[in-house]
Amino acid sequence: MPISSVTPHHLHLHLLGSPSQSIDGDEVTGFRSTKTRALLYYLAETGKTHTRDSLAALFWPTFNESKANNSLRNALSSLRKVLPGYLHIEGQRIALNHERIWLDTRQFMHLLQETDDATAAIQQCQAAITLYTGDFLEGFHVDDAPDFELWITMRREAFHQTLVHALMQLAQWYAQHNDATASLATLSRLLTLAPGHEAAHRLTMQVLANTGQRAAALLQFDACRRYLVEELGVDPAPETMALYTQLLEGERIEQAPADAPPIPGLHSSARVHIDRGDMPGRLPLHGRLDQLAMVTKWLAKERATLIVISGMGGIGKTALAAELARRLAEADEAPRGFRRIIWRSLINAPTLSSLLDDWLRILRQRPAERPPQELDAKLALLFAELERQRTLLILDNVESIMNSGDSAGKFRPGFEGYHRLLERIVHGRHQSCLLITTRDVPRGIRRLAQDYAHVRHLPLTGLLPAEGMALLSQHALKGASTALRSLVDHYSGNPLALKLVAATVNELYAGDANAFWRDGAVVIDDMRAVLEQQFDRLSPLAQDLLVWLAVNRKPVAFDELRNDLVVVRAQREFVEAIRLLRRSSLLQESPATEAGITVDEGTRTRLALQNVVMEYVADRLLGTLQLELDEGKVDYFHRYTLLKVSLPEYVQAVQKRL
Repeated sequence: MPISSVTPHHLHLHLLGSPSQSIDGDEVTGFRSTKTRALLYYLAETGKTHTRDSLAALFWPTFNESKANNSLRNALSSLRKVLPGYLHIEGQRIALNHERIWLDTRQFMHLLQETDDATAAIQQCQAAITLYTGDFLEGFHVDDAPDFELWITMRREAFHQTLVHALMQLAQWYAQHNDATASLATLSRLLTLAPGHEAAHRLTMQVLANTGQRAAALLQFDACRRYLVEELGVDPAPETMALYTQLLEGERIEQAPADAPPIPGLHSSARVHIDRGDMPGRLPLHGRLDQLAMVTKWLAKERATLIVISGMGGIGKTALAAELARRLAEADEAPRGFRRIIWRSLINAPTLSSLLDDWLRILRQRPAERPPQELDAKLALLFAELERQRTLLILDNVESIMNSGDSAGKFRPGFEGYHRLLERIVHGRHQSCLLITTRDVPRGIRRLAQDYAHVRHLPLTGLLPAEGMALLSQHALKGASTALRSLVDHYSGNPLALKLVAATVNELYAGDANAFWRDGAVVIDDMRAVLEQQFDRLSPLAQDLLVWLAVNRKPVAFDELRNDLVVVRAQREFVEAIRLLRRSSLLQESPATEAGITVDEGTRTRLALQNVVMEYVADRLLGTLQLELDEGKVDYFHRYTLLKVSLPEYVQAVQKRL
């Protein structure tokens, strides 16, 4: 199948590598802005008709609807002037005249389509690889359009994986046809793009050995093992070790892998399969686009095997994970070759054994075959499947199977097997990823995230002021921007808290945030239930520290907080309680701590509470004191004070009001 001819006066778009556009060899310039070019590239690559609203939201997400649509009109006007006759607009629907456009990405994929002619398939594969001069939209960036940037990342990885697959197929074909020079050159390019591609390392070792370069083959193994250990934290696969042993012992090496697939039918565009389980319906993603892009990058570029999303209740962990799963499932090509996504919630605390049975039923597609009874056998089968088919496993609400109190961060009795699962995910051999959401971070996760590039931890905090104000506006709240900003600050940008307060303001104040604020914002009852559940999970010492942080009402040093305690505690107990609070996502730490100073480093660490947590704990303290007065008890009166003269006057004023 020859490369399609290029008709004169057609627009040439080159999106593989640094993007460019030309007509009859002359570069097309004069675009109004980078976003105008981005709009052209997006319309061309998607090949679809889009609505004005969807394009405005994609490229100008921080603008209000009117301003975003006006910016889109200006961009479309610029495109019409620069490229007359190429834009098709019909009311609210916008598309390009694709018959007049030659697109290198479309040609790249076309060349890799299936054909029964082996000679033509080789020629097409070579042409496609030559056409790939760089990654998709290499070096192209658009400010303030995170959804568009996320789309670029996903398309870039899809093309990257297609190229790697094509290079591997071509290298195998060359090896089978005794063209060692071409095979090694192709493998060299492949390993530059994907240095952890073990099959490519093995084929390189085989070709080198079969051309009398056994020493070079051994050096290739060293390079492979070094990369796997240093970058991925895993050892070479058994097949790689077996080949290495053959080389050391001087055994004959097979000419090429016996199961090397034929060149025809190189490209397969199978979409990812998703088992939604109890995944919630589509939730509004307020902000979080930067975090969504970050997690996508961890999956696509860094090939993470364990991702932990943590944060307090209502912060948006489940919404973020669900949106990630949906976008991967809806993408034309899943980043880094994901073929399955399986979502499960642990809210009802399933045993690991039953969860493994569920996963194996989906992955193995053998409903009539009963899984083994032994946990080790089930894990072995699971990881065989995770190596065979790249899968994203998502576990929501992991805190449901974890201890509270002094043992927080550990799994509850009967659920210790989940720790083994995490260990196998981190250290085992597979090509998949486990993503978990949790209020309480399992012990050891932060250390693993520091030690291994393929383990990632994303602690979610509150929304940015602009994002929180946008959420309130979407829930029909009106009022001065200062009033809306004050509500966001008061509730620490917690999406759930903001939704709850918005409902209250709409119900009691007709949506008037100014009136609600004048009456004094309070912690909403539903949010109180979330915080009460979180508070009750803490150890007594951690609860004490939480109360003292609420009394202080400002960031306090490690030693100062310890001195507040009526009953002196050992340093070890105190440090563990601080760590428990950190794992519970209730602390808001000073910049010094965020820069990497640990709680063990004494007075340099400053700790505080998120505003919504502080107000809840203060209310709880006052309620308990009132109850003690009514019942003639003095426990809390002996343990806490409501006024500290050592604090600044503005803090004492708040304490007096309490």
